[in-house]
Amino acid sequence: MKCAKSLDELYEEVSEFSLVITTDAALATALNARLDRAIIGHFAMTPKQIAAHVASRVVGEPLYSELKVISTVSEETGRGLKYVHSEIENIKEIRKYTRDVRSYLHGRSSRDIYDSYEAVQTLERLMGSFIPEDDEFYLGEKVAVIGEEFFNDLDKHFIPIDHEPIDIFKDEEYEIETIYEIGNDRQLAENAVDLIDAEHPGDYALVMNTNSPITDAVRAALYRRRLPFINSLNVRDLSQIRDYLQFLTLALEFDTIRVKHVKELFSNYNGFFKKGQEEFLLSKQGKEDMRDRAYELWTVMRDIRSMTFGEVCETVCDNRAKLQVRMMIGELQIADTRITERILNEVKYAVDNVNELRHNEEIPDYEKKGVLIVDCNNSVYIDRPVVIYLGMEQDWNRPVVGKHYLDVEEETDKNVMRLNAILQQGTRRFYCVNSTKGGKKARPSMLFDLLYRRPVVGFEQICKHLVKGRWHRDSEESLPEDECRGRESDDCFERPFSKSTFNNYFSCPRKFLFGNFLTTPEEKTTEFGTLIHSFAEFYMCYPEDVRKEGIDTFVNMISDRYAGLSSPLMEGLDSDKVRKAMEMTVSYIDRLGTRTDSWWP
Repeated sequence: MKCAKSLDELYEEVSEFSLVITTDAALATALNARLDRAIIGHFAMTPKQIAAHVASRVVGEPLYSELKVISTVSEETGRGLKYVHSEIENIKEIRKYTRDVRSYLHGRSSRDIYDSYEAVQTLERLMGSFIPEDDEFYLGEKVAVIGEEFFNDLDKHFIPIDHEPIDIFKDEEYEIETIYEIGNDRQLAENAVDLIDAEHPGDYALVMNTNSPITDAVRAALYRRRLPFINSLNVRDLSQIRDYLQFLTLALEFDTIRVKHVKELFSNYNGFFKKGQEEFLLSKQGKEDMRDRAYELWTVMRDIRSMTFGEVCETVCDNRAKLQVRMMIGELQIADTRITERILNEVKYAVDNVNELRHNEEIPDYEKKGVLIVDCNNSVYIDRPVVIYLGMEQDWNRPVVGKHYLDVEEETDKNVMRLNAILQQGTRRFYCVNSTKGGKKARPSMLFDLLYRRPVVGFEQICKHLVKGRWHRDSEESLPEDECRGRESDDCFERPFSKSTFNNYFSCPRKFLFGNFLTTPEEKTTEFGTLIHSFAEFYMCYPEDVRKEGIDTFVNMISDRYAGLSSPLMEGLDSDKVRKAMEMTVSYIDRLGTRTDSWWP
């Protein structure tokens, strides 16, 4: 491992420059916080921040918000909002690495969406056409660029010809001193949180893959200890927006819902019912059964299919809620649109999935300071004195295979350098890992293999000392059958084994052997069946979660593994096949009416 420069060392190196450009927003913030002189304007910025700063002057009009971009393209192309959103996210990802986006889009609809998207004033469009030497922002600036190797194609447009490159690494080597091997995710989280000083939580950062199960264990441990932490994980809520959407959802079922279904929601809008009415149909209630605003709300629900989104907002919401709801329906351009189930579902999808919505983040004050939770895939520099690393296992991998628009070797090298740098943050570091994962010995991330240029199968290979907790016990691996028969065997079948696996072996050992090493035409069918079977099991246990997230969420999840397996040109058809299979699976299970206990794995 190369030794990375600390934040203070980097600041000392760039302090004489008037403008510092880096792709790491956390690094830019840390450098700005270290300024020891008065300046006018800016010091450390990311390319995206520069683009946002010059946008109004260069473009001459406000840039479209993400939500407005999606709704505009959806209206122009006639495609659903969900489909347009997923295609635009794919287009934006490809554009980061290459200007030739059309070559990597398959299907006429994708290209139509791209053409419509390109005609809209977006931040990405501005970044792709920006020339530093032609803009007054750089006039008279002495520019330093930190970590130029991390810049993607869009970022590179903001590097002027005359600049000073700054490397983030030194010529020295770095070695991890101690790694603590702990039992499981829950123990990992509890022991990490126990290290935090309750009087100075702002001095600590926890680094992990925030999309892995360990995140929930960490948050639970922090809540139990009543430690404040900066909660930027899945915060997508405003009660006013949620109440408005729930009101519309229930109103569309006006004839079948009961008073108990709307009682709490009505009370949020200052509408109340007489006691004892909970089990009666809402549609059968009379004016004499209601108090305050309840009858007004009841009338809106009754007439909901003849009203627009804007009319319901003006009638139902109070002044505070109107500001939030108007902003949302305005950006979606549906204020004058009549309410239907299809459009309402698209609105819900936008609220849940569009990242840059300005109105759907409401973080309490006590979750704006304290322990910093860092995603290992998003950051490089961390401005905290004590940094605790959790996991460093296979969920830290950053797959690049299948993304044909990437230079795989170049992107892999970048990921290795990011890992090298992030593991050296802070002045005091704790590296905590699991002893086992999925019933097997935990294996470090594949990035360590590339970093050390050799196979790394255990954490003892990447540190001086591997410290095992008192809950860890070494034992010889043996098959239960061998213990019963009183004999020992060194042979162990380590792959997943099932009844179908045994049947294949029993019918023809040689076919079974070759099937494990050679790709066969059956692989695509087997993978498809396995994925749909997994979804069926999940739906049996968690039907509410599937309905809440929507089928498309799981289609995208499974399509990432299955679509294009046989040929990249089949990706769209494969995704449609997955969607249809999942819809039929849900329909079949619903018809059976079978459910399992939700605690089953």
